[in-house]
Amino acid sequence: MVRVFLFVIGVCFAEPLFAGLPANLVCTFLTGGSQVDVPFVAQTNPYSVLEAEVGSRFQYSGVYFSGLAGPAHLKMAVRFSSDEGWRPLHTAVYSGFEGFKKGQRFTGLQKVYEPVTLAEIQYWCEVPR
Repeated sequence: MVRVFLFVIGVCFAEPLFAGLPANLVCTFLTGGSQVDVPFVAQTNPYSVLEAEVGSRFQYSGVYFSGLAGPAHLKMAVRFSSDEGWRPLHTAVYSGFEGFKKGQRFTGLQKVYEPVTLAEIQYWCEVPR
């Protein structure tokens, strides 16, 4: 019991959990002439997933996780709307963006292609300015 209590006190008064990490990341999604800029705020809960639709046929979801276990990372998924429902097209995990300066893209330009309808979505993520 004493160890748990000391651990909780140590966590509460230690350096901030996100020290050295950007407070948020911004991902830009482009499809069919529409652009959406999405801020991802650092989370300690890996299940705090942000979801939204981009254009009429794409959906993204992602979480910027920075917990006590493991390095900070951004998990991203892109899905496509079909007659059967949302179909996964792309998943990725990005980490190691702590060294990037503001305005630098750490994902590069990602192009996700849906072969049946020839639809495409592009995105990149960066440390905001």
